[in-house]
Amino acid sequence: MSDEATSSTSSAPPSAEAVMAAALVERGTWTQEQADAALASPDAEPAEGGTLAPAVMASRDALELQGALISANVDQPTARFVGEMFRKAATNPPSAEARAATSAENQQYLRDMWGEHFDTMLGVAQREMLELARGFPKLPALLESTGLGDSPFLIRHLAQRGIDRAKARRLGLA
Repeated sequence: MSDEATSSTSSAPPSAEAVMAAALVERGTWTQEQADAALASPDAEPAEGGTLAPAVMASRDALELQGALISANVDQPTARFVGEMFRKAATNPPSAEARAATSAENQQYLRDMWGEHFDTMLGVAQREMLELARGFPKLPALLESTGLGDSPFLIRHLAQRGIDRAKARRLGLA
């Protein structure tokens, strides 16, 4: 066997998992200890008193959120989209300052869109969110921690859902 053949087998390139773990450490998403634990046993539960890596917790919560939305009769594409928005925001949550600035911008956008009906529509969206939270109690905290509670897409969707449900009730369909 040639020296080239033996040297190529002795220093294999890092696995995809190792590269991803290193990137998560570099981004500050994981600590080195979290990366080492994930690489040592990717399917293991955290040690007693420990926590899952933030990216794993975000994925888990995103899947729970999607399931809760689908159970509440939110269409699957919207539930998947909201779950993915949540996963991305939870993996790299915005700072309090960024959330405050975005919240003000989003409220102005909705004020411009709804005009004099802003307060009414916002109230409808808030009631609908509380209705969804009855089936998924973690919802308000998840939306608050990621800043998604101020998402115009989500607020508009919740308001429309509330209006649709009110119409269905008025027509005796609900």
